[in-house]
Amino acid sequence: MSDLDDLLRASLAATTPGERKDIGGKLAEFPDIVAELETRLRSPVWDTRRLALHFMSRLGPPPEELTAAFTSALQAPLSQEPFGEETVLGLVIAGVIAARVTRQRALIAQRLAWIERAIAIGSSEVADHPGEPTSFDQRAAIALRLARETLAKIDAAIAAEQATHEALIATIAAELSTSVPQATTLVILYATQQSGDRDAVIAGLWHQIARRFAPTAPEHRVALTKELAALRAYASTSTAGGEGMARMVEVHELERVIAGLP
Repeated sequence: MSDLDDLLRASLAATTPGERKDIGGKLAEFPDIVAELETRLRSPVWDTRRLALHFMSRLGPPPEELTAAFTSALQAPLSQEPFGEETVLGLVIAGVIAARVTRQRALIAQRLAWIERAIAIGSSEVADHPGEPTSFDQRAAIALRLARETLAKIDAAIAAEQATHEALIATIAAELSTSVPQATTLVILYATQQSGDRDAVIAGLWHQIARRFAPTAPEHRVALTKELAALRAYASTSTAGGEGMARMVEVHELERVIAGLP
């Protein structure tokens, strides 16, 4: 049993503000606590994973660095108990960080369907565990409520994410009419904030932007082609290596826009 495991258990058992503050201070000073929690979340041993999940469920939003590890734990094979501790803990945390786990929507929906099916067939197939203080109906109601609430939060996060993305596309498309460098800067800034292959993100974004020009594509193609020629000439006059590279980035990004026009 490690010192960190002892602290995590003490944190979960704490009942007074003084106890929580004291243990919280010790946890804050624990070396590499985020890395240690990540290791526990990825553990194939349920007892180890459960302790980390319990602790995370009490944290509020956990550190960003733990999102991938939590997602891994969420995807791990769950017990055959649809209303079990692992399912409930996973749903609690997913609900808290809904905006970070939008890509796991299908998994949460699957959990909800699994819970609804178990409720439909009743305790004939999902029996109470002897000695558990919570009845089948109570555990089912808790899991069902959490699954529905979590799915609703994820759907809201997806809608907000899409609205933000659409607003960005509109802004960049508008900027292209007046300031290609500014539009390019916005695209690159967006790409650096996303996960995955940066070039693929940039290419996909330019493709979406180019589609906005479809109704007046010929006019935009002429205007942007002239702008491209000017940018190339401007880039050729650079004297510093860094400056020339920055200008060529703008040239390449504008080439992408033109290539994406119909």
